[in-house]
Amino acid sequence: MGVVLLILSLAAFVGVVMFYMPWWSQYLAGGVLIAAIVLAIIALGSRGQGGKRIGVAALIIAVAGGLLAAVSPAIIFILIVTADMRAF
Repeated sequence: MGVVLLILSLAAFVGVVMFYMPWWSQYLAGGVLIAAIVLAIIALGSRGQGGKRIGVAALIIAVAGGLLAAVSPAIIFILIVTADMRAF
């Protein structure tokens, strides 16, 4: 859910999709991804939470989404700077 929310907010910022996403949606996505990392670690540690493969897959997706959430402000900054340069 965090990765999908993050990608939708970046796509709405760029203008790929035609709906409005609030500015705080990226922070919400980051919070959801932090919660996903914690839950994936708990799933790896317990025996009754579905299995190790699901926990490992959840951890990989959450960490990859967290890295994307950490890099997304830089992506937005680059898009803003290049958009200003193209206007001149």
